[in-house]
Amino acid sequence: PELIDRIAAVRPLAGNPGSVVRRVRDPMLLGRAVCEAGLGFPATFASPAGLPVDGSFLRKPRASAGGRDIAPWHGETTERTERDHVWQRRVDGDSWAVALLCERHGARPWGFSRQLVGCRWCHAGAFAYCGSIAVPDGEVPVPVRDAGDRLGAMLVAAFGLVGLCGVDLVVDRGGHVHVIEVNPRPTASMELVDRTRGVSHAAAHLAACSLAAPMHVRSANVATGTWGKAVLFAAHDVLVDERVDAAFGRVHDRWSRADGWPAVADIPCTGTRIDARRPLVTLFARGDTGPSVRRTLQRRAAALGKIFSAGEPTRF
Repeated sequence: PELIDRIAAVRPLAGNPGSVVRRVRDPMLLGRAVCEAGLGFPATFASPAGLPVDGSFLRKPRASAGGRDIAPWHGETTERTERDHVWQRRVDGDSWAVALLCERHGARPWGFSRQLVGCRWCHAGAFAYCGSIAVPDGEVPVPVRDAGDRLGAMLVAAFGLVGLCGVDLVVDRGGHVHVIEVNPRPTASMELVDRTRGVSHAAAHLAACSLAAPMHVRSANVATGTWGKAVLFAAHDVLVDERVDAAFGRVHDRWSRADGWPAVADIPCTGTRIDARRPLVTLFARGDTGPSVRRTLQRRAAALGKIFSAGEPTRF
């Protein structure tokens, strides 16, 4: 928030000011607002005093992203731990993300997606965000859609959010929706809407922030079906040498022709060294259904894993 304020002091701000970010990222304030809107929010505490240490609570950094450094709470603590973390009751279920377009007069859902979290085939940590699979509007469960509508109205009225923002949800086994956190900015899953609908989420965000933006021209490059993405982490230390780069280029071109859009992003340059457990590349895939997209992402992740470890695979 402090950096945002410094930037906003010298140039137009394409997003929310530091004061808004501080408030909506405060889990205590957010929790009260969510509950007042009639939605669920996991019990959250600023101190672990008196909490069970059986893993039913998670220790979460106050400043983090992508699920980094979240861990089950088993009782170990220091003064710094208490200052820099909160403790939140763990909610098991299906992870969802709702993209909301917030404007001065209200908000509307921009897109829905299922989140990939802690997938072993991505070599991700247990709570790490490792991708998303878009869900067509007509297939979104009623409780999730209702939560999106309520959250949009609440976030504008209670916090004054503008532009695109993302909300992480968990739907438990009983079908109840729990709000986990709000990201007051465009998020990683929103580019799937671009690919699905041929619209620009960047242009929509700028317009909602009252900044000049390109006209909403629908892209001619719209491939039908469902889109998904996966963040592949390095299973071991990786050196991107010329052999890896050449093999990688061949599969990238093949997959991109098949899908009609670039199939890989965040591509490391030749000579880059990537430590184990760090993000390696981002994969995309298109399919007829969410499960088919996930299977394609898994196959492509396995193919790239072979390239980055033992050479180019013979099948993709």
